[in-house]
Amino acid sequence: MKFLIKLFMLLSIGTAATALFFIVFSLSTGLQFEASVGFTQSIKNIYATIAAYSGLYQFTIIVLAFYATLKQIEISKESHNKTLEQIQFVQNDIIEKRSADLRSETLKQCNFYLNEMQVSFKDLIESNIFQSLSLNWVLLKEYDNPSLESSYPDFYKMMGKIERNSKNQVLIILYRLEAFSALFVHENLNMKIGYEIIGSTYSKQVGLLIGVISYFRETNNAEFCQNTIILYKEWTKCQLQS
Repeated sequence: MKFLIKLFMLLSIGTAATALFFIVFSLSTGLQFEASVGFTQSIKNIYATIAAYSGLYQFTIIVLAFYATLKQIEISKESHNKTLEQIQFVQNDIIEKRSADLRSETLKQCNFYLNEMQVSFKDLIESNIFQSLSLNWVLLKEYDNPSLESSYPDFYKMMGKIERNSKNQVLIILYRLEAFSALFVHENLNMKIGYEIIGSTYSKQVGLLIGVISYFRETNNAEFCQNTIILYKEWTKCQLQS
């Protein structure tokens, strides 16, 4: 593009200079008023002289028009590129700020899990409600109530005997855990950073509560604690791969 513009610029200068030369030449020779032939004939001579070089003038105008068009295209392209650079700069700045905010919020939520959530988890595990809590739930085919009843009938019966107030306390803890897990599952927090800080602890603790979670889920596709299960599976898989 730049080479073509430079070529048309040089061509424009050359043709314009040539056209100017012939105009001056015409004015100094053929465009003189001659009294002997009369005014009308002199005007005809003037037009005839101009017409003789009209092709050159037209060609010069065309070259100049091409040059002006190409120059305008180049200016528009440069303006477009500059606009794209500005957009890219703003975009990168937004991404960097978003990444920094995401990291900061992830660290904040991990700190929340390692402090406040641990208190709730400790109280739940050490309560009389779950003295017979299984260390693993390998027999569970699905994380739902029917699977718990068939795989761990004793624990299922024990859960059925728990008082409503005690169940509500358990549900409150599970809902808090679900809200925390949803932040990672829906990409509001950095999954990788979260796993590096609390991944192992989270997987072990949720693993202990899988039976309890299953009790409150009518089907395997139930929405209750769905984000908790998704995050538990994801981080457990990461542990097995590492």
